[in-house]
Amino acid sequence: MEQFLTDCKPCTDPHRMISEQKRHLVERIGLFNEHQGMQPAAARVMGLLLVSEEGQLTFEEIQQELGISKSAVSQSLSLLISQRQVEYITLPGQRKRYFRLRADGWRFHIEDTIEGALEYSKILREVLRHRDARTPELNQSITQLIGLLELLHKTLKETVKAWQEAYPPEPVPPAVQNPADVW
Repeated sequence: MEQFLTDCKPCTDPHRMISEQKRHLVERIGLFNEHQGMQPAAARVMGLLLVSEEGQLTFEEIQQELGISKSAVSQSLSLLISQRQVEYITLPGQRKRYFRLRADGWRFHIEDTIEGALEYSKILREVLRHRDARTPELNQSITQLIGLLELLHKTLKETVKAWQEAYPPEPVPPAVQNPADVW
């Protein structure tokens, strides 16, 4: 599985969007995200969008750069959009969609992870209510995991709050929709 890009059809365009060094970085990002449970193609799409200087890429550019099938790109983008990591825009007068990372996507991921820990601890509490005493070692392990998840939830919420106080968001100037409107 770690040979994902080398197993795929290589990009033959001499005018590749990213350098060989950045391609290796895309692969490192992809492997990291894979180890975190992300699908291989989606992990590489995330990596490509992170290192791309353009900031936004078309479906075709993603497919060409990664050398993966249309189906893999489509499934990856659908997944990343549903996870609030990627969004798309259209440009005036163009039908193409341009995909880009959401600037706030990492916040959603952190929030989902924090809340997921609490939700999983609730599920495990219900599991314990339905278990009997024949496996005390497993029951104890589940109890410890519940405690860890609840502690993580509490401390991570406190950490995020402290971070928000230490690093308040800077105001973002409104985007200019049409440069002619400025004059």
